[in-house]
Amino acid sequence: MWALRTDYARLTPGQRGALAVIAADNKQLYKGYLIREQLREAIKVKGEDGKKLLRGMIAWAYRCRIPEFARLARTLSRFRDLIYHTLDHGPSNGRAEALNSRLNALITRARGFRGAASLIAMAEFAHGGLCPESPY
Repeated sequence: MWALRTDYARLTPGQRGALAVIAADNKQLYKGYLIREQLREAIKVKGEDGKKLLRGMIAWAYRCRIPEFARLARTLSRFRDLIYHTLDHGPSNGRAEALNSRLNALITRARGFRGAASLIAMAEFAHGGLCPESPY
């Protein structure tokens, strides 16, 4: 089981032997493993090489007789443009993480408040885009 879940580069010699036994005994399981490894490699290398690997993986998954991988190929084809965008630019959740840390700081400051309404008002004031008029 661990030989199938682990990245091929990190397999121990015993796990590589187990994988060779699986390749000889269960061709369909080994084919699914190879398709998954190609998808993993496509996401790892990114750019044009990643797109080529992804196109090959989708074509291979369509041709294989494993229904789960055929469904995966249909899903990947449906979201191909979004996946290509991710391969070109990479996903980034930096802004969300920054906002999360700022809100956690506000929560820490709001520990003495009696209710959540004050915290919500403070969060909306600090990060909600509200610009009240200055009384001066």
